[in-house]
Amino acid sequence: MKKRPKILTEKIKTSVTKEMKQELAEEAKALNLKVSELFRRKIENKSVYTNLLISILNEFKKQGNNINQIAKHCNETNQINSEVIQELIKIKEMYWKIFEEVKIYDDNKNI
Repeated sequence: MKKRPKILTEKIKTSVTKEMKQELAEEAKALNLKVSELFRRKIENKSVYTNLLISILNEFKKQGNNINQIAKHCNETNQINSEVIQELIKIKEMYWKIFEEVKIYDDNKNI
C-alpha cells in the first residue's frame, strides 16, 4: 500500500549568507532536486545523495557492459590487441575519475 504524500502546510522563513544560498543551489542542482526539497531532506535527515549514487551506479553499469564486450571479443578471437588495451585503460581512467569525484564530494560534504 502506498503512503499518502504529506501535505506541506507550514512555511519557515530563514536568512542565510550569499555563499550558503549558492552552496545549497549547487548541491540541489547536482542532486537534481529543488532547493526546498533538499532543505526538507536535510531537516528530516534523509539521504539527499540517492540521485548522485544512482547516477554513479548507472555509469558503473555502462562501463561494466563495455568490459563484458571487450572480454567477449578477447575470448572469441583468443587475443588482445593494442586497441583492446587502450579501451581497458580508458575504462580504468573513467573509474578513477568517478572515484576521485565521489571522494572530493565526500570530503566537502561529509557524507
